[in-house]
Amino acid sequence: EFRRVLFRSGPDGDASEWAGALGAARSGVSGLGAITIIDNAGIIRHSTRPEIIGQSRRDDYLARRTAEAGDDEIVVSTPFPTLATPTQPSTLIIPIGRKLTAPDGTTLGSVAASFRPEAPRALLREVNVGTRGAITVIHPEGVVLFSEPPAAHPIGTKVAMPVAVRNADTIQIVRRTSEPPLVRSEEHTSELQS
Repeated sequence: EFRRVLFRSGPDGDASEWAGALGAARSGVSGLGAITIIDNAGIIRHSTRPEIIGQSRRDDYLARRTAEAGDDEIVVSTPFPTLATPTQPSTLIIPIGRKLTAPDGTTLGSVAASFRPEAPRALLREVNVGTRGAITVIHPEGVVLFSEPPAAHPIGTKVAMPVAVRNADTIQIVRRTSEPPLVRSEEHTSELQS
């Protein structure tokens, strides 16, 4: 359904067609915020959150990076506060997305899906880093995406890129991934070193 609507009408297509396609895409995924279609100018054209349609994302990391990305490249953006509504307070979300291209290779815009950072934190809690250790995932722009425990580095804060360290009390392991480009820092405390 999604690809059919995309190829027939592109980001500027019929709102009711896009609403059905996005709703169907979102229905099978838990922990997901909005699914959004952004045109080449960085304007939100369609979304499962209608109140954000028409807003500009031109200067956001995701819109800038997907314009340069390869067709199959997944882009992870920096944490972003949602709009508060009368029934929902503002929360931080992390948009992920990719470039939308026509069959002839023409760039049409991008699609973004946002998720709540709480979802991966359950997995991070399973990593044994000791009683005073922490595990943190950092965006290439130096913004914390996830941290466990959360007080170690609150989500959305800017941090210096970590370096590997070993001393009497801690070992800090730093791992970098290329797809998507992220930095994972694990700080293990001394009780795990014996």
